[in-house]
Amino acid sequence: MVVGHSAACTLAWLAADARPGKVAKVALIGGFPSADGQPYADFFEAQNGAMPFPGWGPFEGPDSADLDEEAKGRFESAAIPVPEGVTKGVVRYQDERRFNTPVVLVCPEFSPVEAQEWIDSGELPELAKAKNLEFVDIDSGHWPMLSKPTELARLLSAAAGSRNDDRTRARRRGVVVLIDSPQTDLLRSKNVLKASSWGESMLTNGTRRRKQTNAQ
Repeated sequence: MVVGHSAACTLAWLAADARPGKVAKVALIGGFPSADGQPYADFFEAQNGAMPFPGWGPFEGPDSADLDEEAKGRFESAAIPVPEGVTKGVVRYQDERRFNTPVVLVCPEFSPVEAQEWIDSGELPELAKAKNLEFVDIDSGHWPMLSKPTELARLLSAAAGSRNDDRTRARRRGVVVLIDSPQTDLLRSKNVLKASSWGESMLTNGTRRRKQTNAQ
């Protein structure tokens, strides 16, 4: 199973596209695959050839409500600017068989109902074509690996262990994590058999935020 968080959800989906039939499942945390032909993650202004962490202003509200000042400080101090060539790179998919890959969408700062609405409205074309899509809710902000690492690890372990068919069982040997924040207890969990961090701190705006009305 390949796991992507936030902008790295596109990387996870690209892995399914590049290896159709060999990726047993894709788990997407707090993000969605970019559409074909769209920039990878051109969210904030680049400086000196790289996109730095923009500060917490863009993440006020549900994205960061469960992070205290200490956690925010640790995150910001570990953030690594992302090369502009990466953020502005154009996403290209090649194989329609990617849509056969089972997908688990973990919903942190937005709800499964909202995610389904975005899919139905045409905002998420890649997920609209996925033939096996499951929603999993987690009550957290955009970075559950920071605020609820144990719960997130359990969700991913359960997702990796679910048995859809014999092919999935045969290939269920590990989990690769493509994550956009500094490594945390999630990556050290015994539930994650194999983990790798891409870019340490690929920073996005969370793409969507849980509607304020949900909390009322």
